[in-house]
Amino acid sequence: MKPKYTSSLVLASFIILLLFSNLEIKAQDSHFTQFYAIPTNLNPAFAGNTKQGRLTAIYRNQWPNLESNYITYAAAYDHYFPSFNSGIGVLFKRDEQGASIGTPLANTEVQANYAYHAQLNNKFGMFFGLNVGITQRQIDYSRLLLVDQVDDDGSGTINPPNESFQTGSKFYPDISFGYLFFGKNFWTGFSLFHLNQPNIAVIDGTGDDILPTRLSIHGGYLFHLGWTGRRSMIKDYNDKILTPVFEYRRQRRTQQLSLGAYFLMKPLLIGMWYRGVPIIESAEESGINQDAISGMIGFKIKSVNIAYSYDYTISSLTNEGRGSHEISFSFDIPRNSDFGNKKKSDKPGVSTLQCPTPWVNE
Repeated sequence: MKPKYTSSLVLASFIILLLFSNLEIKAQDSHFTQFYAIPTNLNPAFAGNTKQGRLTAIYRNQWPNLESNYITYAAAYDHYFPSFNSGIGVLFKRDEQGASIGTPLANTEVQANYAYHAQLNNKFGMFFGLNVGITQRQIDYSRLLLVDQVDDDGSGTINPPNESFQTGSKFYPDISFGYLFFGKNFWTGFSLFHLNQPNIAVIDGTGDDILPTRLSIHGGYLFHLGWTGRRSMIKDYNDKILTPVFEYRRQRRTQQLSLGAYFLMKPLLIGMWYRGVPIIESAEESGINQDAISGMIGFKIKSVNIAYSYDYTISSLTNEGRGSHEISFSFDIPRNSDFGNKKKSDKPGVSTLQCPTPWVNE
């Protein structure tokens, strides 16, 4: 890409970030400890990042010992189209709240992702992503226990509910945006979810329940520990990699920082994170804002990545929730079977740079 276009795109990216940084960030979305295991859920700009096809899936059981536990699972597919310098993907996600008592509240999301890949030169690139989806929010009233159903005489008698609700389901549209800037060994970016701030109130006539915009800032750096000389003479250049990563998210008064690192010694992949904001008091309760310490073990075998992680809770739920479990899977479809991508990517002007993350296979 010509230098004048490079400088213009870099300037435009900073202007976009400044414009969005002044938005008022006001319910909290579900989250994953292994946020790079399903990248289009973190940032729609990751669509097509592998320059081929990619299938990802993840399952999370949060605080399984509580009746108010959360089960969240998602599956996604994204694909790169070199003729258009674009990635396109689809994502399905379901979040079940109170799963151990029959899921009184659940969200089911179907999303479409688009990302434009701009290669500035042979070292740097930028991706711009857009996410458009629809969500169904459901309440199962048979699983709810209301205050007026319990006798106040101390007997604990449960009576039928007095209220009669008109509906237990609502559909609403959702729009999100993402941006990535990256080089050979680093990446940084941000995403803004719920830009349209939809009204998610399920019960008619009870007023608005606005879903606030969520900001996520994330990035990382790859340290190749196996490189001790000229790369062409070292066979294990990508076999030993240390990758520090971070994600900061904010939604209304709730904020969260994940700091950690992956260590790859092929085929073994291990990771550890701290999640919390210890210098800021929690929005929900007094005291420092901290959540969990997490550990992960996984394997990278050719085009397949599999991992398990466990969150050890360090908040006030330490002795109640008993941590959280996550299992993730991803599969990169080989280029020689990827609808001719290998041949098309050799054409001039086609973006060939990958944004490096711990889950991108070299």
